[in-house]
Amino acid sequence: MDIPQPIRLPVATAAANERDLAEIVAAIELVVRGAATRVTVAGLEDPQVVAADGLVVAQDAGVEFRLGRDPETGAIRVVVGPVAG
Repeated sequence: MDIPQPIRLPVATAAANERDLAEIVAAIELVVRGAATRVTVAGLEDPQVVAADGLVVAQDAGVEFRLGRDPETGAIRVVVGPVAG
């Protein structure tokens, strides 16, 4: 008799979260360095998971940070900038 083995389904991984946060930090750097006034980061795996960490980095850098929803797709995106005045 064969004993069935469980099949692991894909889940959000720490690597995906690290990539999402790296994208947000890169957007913050673009604004801080003056290369962009505002950056919208879309297509993240799960931006809500790293939003608190991104907010801390943005606040430390003096940059505005908010989550928004794409009006067409409903996907969550991160908007960084401008520099808080």
